[in-house]
Amino acid sequence: LKQAKDEREPPPPRQSIFGLSLATLASSAAANTLTNGIPTPIHDCIQHLSVHGLTSEGIFQRPGAPSKVRMLKEKYNNGEPVSFTSM
Repeated sequence: LKQAKDEREPPPPRQSIFGLSLATLASSAAANTLTNGIPTPIHDCIQHLSVHGLTSEGIFQRPGAPSKVRMLKEKYNNGEPVSFTSM
């Protein structure tokens, strides 16, 4: 029998990129977690700081809200686009 489209099993979740060693991230098995050879979250943070860091007062004085940090980690782990400017 043919399964209905909404009854199909969801694709397996992507492996978390947080908590892995840099060597594992740099391996070919995890190559989709890199941008220009750098882990994507690190690359994105550096890019954002390069553009907005000098004009953002107190950027390192307070930690991020746990709910926002959790949301960002989930997006990176799911391969979704992340925008720091909309936060």
